[in-house]
Order: sequence, then C-alpha cells, then structure tokens
Amino acid sequence: MDEHCPKHQQPIGLVILNNPSLYYYSIVAISMVYGLYIIRWNDMLIPSPHR
Repeated sequence: MDEHCPKHQQPIGLVILNNPSLYYYSIVAISMVYGLYIIRWNDMLIPSPHR
C-alpha cells in the first residue's frame, strides 16, 4: 500500500517470521482453496454416479 515508505518493504519471509499466526492462517487459506479446486476437478473429471 505504501510503496514510498521503505519500512513497509519487508521481505515476506521476515513478515512470516515476525507473525507465526499469519503463516498458519496463510497455510489454512491455501489448503482450503486447493481443496475447493480438487473437489471441482474431481467433479469435472469423474462423472458422479448420483446423476
């Protein structure tokens, strides 16, 4: 957001090291997104027997 402020230009690794909960939440969010994508791909690739 503040590109002109050098204080906010931290490497993402330092931000994650300073905030372990942020790392945990990012893993949870990414795994949820991957789960949704896998479910959608399974629905598209494998025809469901319920239909």
